[in-house]
Amino acid sequence: MCDAKKTKTTTENRHRAVRAEYKRLSEIQEYGVQKHSFDWIVANLAHNFFYSTATVENIIFHRV
Repeated sequence: MCDAKKTKTTTENRHRAVRAEYKRLSEIQEYGVQKHSFDWIVANLAHNFFYSTATVENIIFHRV
């Protein structure tokens, strides 16, 4: 497999994982309301996936 294609596939997989974790965290509810704020979720994802918060936002909103 070509290195460029392998890198693209790896990046797409990481982006897919970030989006899946965002969806999971944003769907957690307590007393009928979302438990975690958007800012907390983004900061948590940035920490866990070693991205900046701006990059996580771009990934979530499909800007990259």
